Parts: sequence; C-alpha cells; structure tokens
Amino acid sequence: MRPPTLAALERQTVPPATSWLAAPPVPISARLRATGQYQRRGMVARIVDRGDAKRLLALRLDAERRQTEEARRRLATGRAVRLSGLGALDRDEFALFLGLLGDALSAGPPGIDGIHTTTSDGALGIRLVPTGDGRLAEIVTPDGLLRGPDHVITIVDLTAGDGDLPAVAGGPT
Repeated sequence: MRPPTLAALERQTVPPATSWLAAPPVPISARLRATGQYQRRGMVARIVDRGDAKRLLALRLDAERRQTEEARRRLATGRAVRLSGLGALDRDEFALFLGLLGDALSAGPPGIDGIHTTTSDGALGIRLVPTGDGRLAEIVTPDGLLRGPDHVITIVDLTAGDGDLPAVAGGPT
C-alpha cells in the first residue's frame, strides 16, 4: 500500500457499528497473510534468570558507595589544608581527590582569593588557593607519587552542614 493511502486511512474515522463489508480495507502484514501467524515459528527464547547477577551488582555498588563515603569523610573536613599536608591517600581517596582537583582547575583561572567551585552534583564545595611560596606538594598513593605546586585546599561536604566554604585567612603553614 502506498504511503499516501496509509496516511489517508489513519486520518479516516470509522464508527464501531460499521459493517466490515462497508469499511475501508485494513492492511495486513505479508507474514500474517501467508502463514496465519504474526510470529516466527520455532522455539521460544529461554528466560534468563538474572537474579544472582543483580544481587552481585547490588553488593558491588554498596561496597563502592561505602568506599566513596569513607573517602569523602577523609577529605571533606571543611578545614583548609596544604596539599603537601594531605599525606598518603588510598586508591578511593586519590580518585575522589583527582576528581575534585579537576573540578577546581576546570572552573577557570584563579581569582585573588583562589578558585571557588562545587562538584557537578553540588555535594562538595572546593576552594583552591595557591600558596605563592614555591613549595612542591607530594601526595603518595598506592600507584605512585603525585607532585605539583603546593596549594591550600578546602573541601566542604555541602550536603551535611552549613553548606558554605569557610573563609581562608592566610591558610595553614
């Protein structure tokens, strides 16, 4: 059937009491016309029970959530600290730290009082202020050492508290 005919059929309304002899023809698929069935013959696809996989995924997600929360508790103290004073970070803490550092550095060039930003989900506030003393920060991780210019960083959990970054007055030494 040509598309204009199909469009005309779709626009046409037929009252329910209309006899099938008086009603316009209805298009029928070739398979239904040839076999009398719309579906293919053969075995029905097996139903796969994914219950065990879903439970395993839920356990993994819960473990990941707990690790992320622990890393947030360790880093989001609300206190200003030098990057060189962070000490060693485990993999989860370091992954969170790199994400926060990336958010801060992508927020644009630092102003007079550093960079102020929040994470994309709005859960953490970050303030990154250059120390200006030329010192290098070294952060030890299980996979190696991150070295770069020292800054004062303040990470605040905006979901649990006053929801504002405290003022940095000179920062820690």
